Amino acid sequence: MRKRLAYWLVPLLLVQCTEEKYSPDYVGRITAMEVEGEASPTLIDDNEFFVSITLNNDPQIDLSDLTVTRLEFSEGAKVINLDPDTLKNFSKPVTMQVQGTDEFVFDWTITAQKDGAQLQIPYSDLNTWYEQQSGSKTFLNVGENAETTVWASGNEGVLVYNDEANTYPLNIGDGTLFARMETVRAVPPIAPIAGGSLFVGTFKLNILDPASSPQFGTPFRSRPKGFEVEYRYKPEIYRKSGEDVVDECDIYVLLEKRMEDEVQRVATAWFRSNLAQPDWTTLDMTLVYGEDPSLPSYAQPKKGQTFAPADATPTHIVIVFASSAGADVFDGGIGSTLDINNFKLNY
Repeated sequence: MRKRLAYWLVPLLLVQCTEEKYSPDYVGRITAMEVEGEASPTLIDDNEFFVSITLNNDPQIDLSDLTVTRLEFSEGAKVINLDPDTLKNFSKPVTMQVQGTDEFVFDWTITAQKDGAQLQIPYSDLNTWYEQQSGSKTFLNVGENAETTVWASGNEGVLVYNDEANTYPLNIGDGTLFARMETVRAVPPIAPIAGGSLFVGTFKLNILDPASSPQFGTPFRSRPKGFEVEYRYKPEIYRKSGEDVVDECDIYVLLEKRMEDEVQRVATAWFRSNLAQPDWTTLDMTLVYGEDPSLPSYAQPKKGQTFAPADATPTHIVIVFASSAGADVFDGGIGSTLDINNFKLNY
């Protein structure tokens, strides 16, 4: 099971399309990979085309000079952008383009880390952005390019019915960039608002099932104590059930252990607030490992999910920022803005 959350919605009446299904018969897949010095088996995520290698925490192991002892692909698949026999440097994420039997090319991302390493999420200072195409429109996303980034937003969905994205970078004044998420008007009465969001994961527009478009989380095998991030928030008031309601933002990190169709919650740190914060302030949150009955209902594991033992090692991390916490059910104030800068995991 993959975590689903909707901070936007594409009205089905606006666009018609045919959902494309990838058959396992022709998808170019990495089916097995082993590297000398591994501390645990390689994690291969078929859904996100991601491979995570965890090595022994040995100072003599050089991430730029690793020895691949096993690398296997699905039947008929081949690598087209590099020579697998010369693959050694994993100091940065490696993009491997694997071509399936029907000529489709799938971009796999391979990362390597040492066991117990104090990992940070790439580009989490939010100072690097690249231009991404969405039909005839463009928007900016966090990272250097679409092949290596682990960040995504709902911009692709918002641009179906809006001319401008609602998650974008702004200059803090000294050349440093930060991320702004803004709740905007969508298409009343079908979708009154669209909340701004930025998250770790992927986004693939699915008109037939909009809630499945964002896929939250990326492979991750560390156990941080918590996180900190600089933020500002300007909530707007909106009407709900005949009453004035102050909007709320969401800022949270989840660690998960994913096993085929089962998801276990390893740790939780969830901040939701309707308080205005006009000046930059640092939010410092502690990750609580294992079951925590004190968590509010919205922060509990979803139906069908459970808590993992407190000493479990996660396989994925989920990071979400949203200008309107209730945007998935169209609750939110138009004009609410959440600004985020310099996210960091604490160990």
